[in-house]
Amino acid sequence: MVSIGANRHAWDKQNSGYVNHPIVAHTDVTLKPGTRKRELHPLHKKGKEAMSTEYNKQVVLRWKDEIWNKRNLNIVDELYAPDYRGHMNGPIPGREALKQLLAAYFAAFGDIHLTSQFLIAEGEMVAVYDTIRLKHTGAFQGIPPTGKEAAITSTDIYRIVDGKIVEQWTEGNMLSLLQQLGVIPAKGQLRE
Repeated sequence: MVSIGANRHAWDKQNSGYVNHPIVAHTDVTLKPGTRKRELHPLHKKGKEAMSTEYNKQVVLRWKDEIWNKRNLNIVDELYAPDYRGHMNGPIPGREALKQLLAAYFAAFGDIHLTSQFLIAEGEMVAVYDTIRLKHTGAFQGIPPTGKEAAITSTDIYRIVDGKIVEQWTEGNMLSLLQQLGVIPAKGQLRE
């Protein structure tokens, strides 16, 4: 709760930038006891912005299902903009580079299944936290197949413009993957 006391107009003028901040803009802000700015909450937004946020969430969920659970590489051309940029362990400059990376993952890991644990969206940005279960059946970054199963987590942030993914940031738990595959020792284990 924010207490503004008797000088409400001075507080509003001084702190008006917070209302437009992406984190604050989606909260139910309390200006003084009993007074809420409900129109700041996304459930109360009307029109294009609220609809596009919901649509953007559906784009990401469709992408996750089509690519990871169904291995449909054609979905890249449908859902990604031609000038797409990816930020992962290195830059992914465009759709073709993304398809090559995904094909390498498919060759290295059989039986990939992704479950989105939660998803948050605000305007053109969508963030999602996933659990990925997979089996190491092919060479992966120079590591021969181990046949081991692994479960890792991944956090992705997408920027969507006009219904297309134009930018993506991904942080997958590669340390955990390499530990589960036995390539590097897990915490507390020593190699002889």
